[in-house]
Amino acid sequence: MNKPLILVLILLLVFSSCLVTFADKGEKYSKNMQKFTYTYYQEDEPIKEINNKLQKYYQKVLENYGIRLDRSLEIVIYPDIDSFYQGAKIAVENRSPGIVGSAVNSNKIAFVSPLNPGPIHSYQSIMKIAVHELVHIMINKLNRNGPVWLKEGVSLYEARQQNISSLKQLIKKDKIPSIKKLERNFYSNYGYIVSGTIVEYIVNNHGYDNLIKLIKSPNNFKKNFGLTKEAFFSNWKGYLYQKYN
Repeated sequence: MNKPLILVLILLLVFSSCLVTFADKGEKYSKNMQKFTYTYYQEDEPIKEINNKLQKYYQKVLENYGIRLDRSLEIVIYPDIDSFYQGAKIAVENRSPGIVGSAVNSNKIAFVSPLNPGPIHSYQSIMKIAVHELVHIMINKLNRNGPVWLKEGVSLYEARQQNISSLKQLIKKDKIPSIKKLERNFYSNYGYIVSGTIVEYIVNNHGYDNLIKLIKSPNNFKKNFGLTKEAFFSNWKGYLYQKYN
C-alpha cells in the first residue's frame, strides 16, 4: 500500500472518530439565567435545578469571602464522561471515572451531566461537584496560587462534600496525615477526605476573616493564628479526634 493512500486512511479514521464523539453530544443548547450562561447537549438536562443550586451557593460564597464578580460565568454540561474529557481538555494521565468536573479557566466550569454520572458518581454528587468547581473559580479571585490542600479544602467544605465515614476510619486507624504529607502528595495522603475539615476547623474556631487572610497569605500562620504551622495542624488534628472519634 503506497504512502499517500495510508495517509488518507489515517485521516479518515481520525475524522470518523471525531464525528462519533461529537455526534454523541447531540444538539447544542444555550440558556442565560441570571449570573450564568449554560451550554449543554441534552434537551432534558435539569438546568433549572442546577441553576437553583449554583445561584444559592454563588451568593453565599460571595458574602462569606467578600468577593465581587463583574461578569457572568460560563457553565458547560457534557452528556458523558468521554465528551467531558475531550471538551474540558482533561489530560490523558488525569482521566478516571472519578474526575467529572473542572474549573476550566477564570470564567468557566465544566462537568458531566447528573443524568449520566458514570460508575462512581451519582446525580446528587454531580450537583455537589458543580458547586465545588464554582467555588474554585470564586476563591481564585483571592489567590490562584495557594496550596492544593487549602484550595481543595475550601471547595470541599463549601460544597458540603466531607466524607465523614471515611474520615472516622482514618481517625480509628490513626492515619490522619501530617501537613508535610499533605503538601508532599495531597492525592495519595487522603487529601480529599481531610482537607475540607481543615477549613471547617478554621471557620468554627477562627472565623471567615482569618480564613480569607490565610487564602491570601497561605504561609503566614503566625500572623493569622498566633501559631506556628506545625502547632496549627496539631490543633486541627486534636479537633478532629475530639469531634469525630
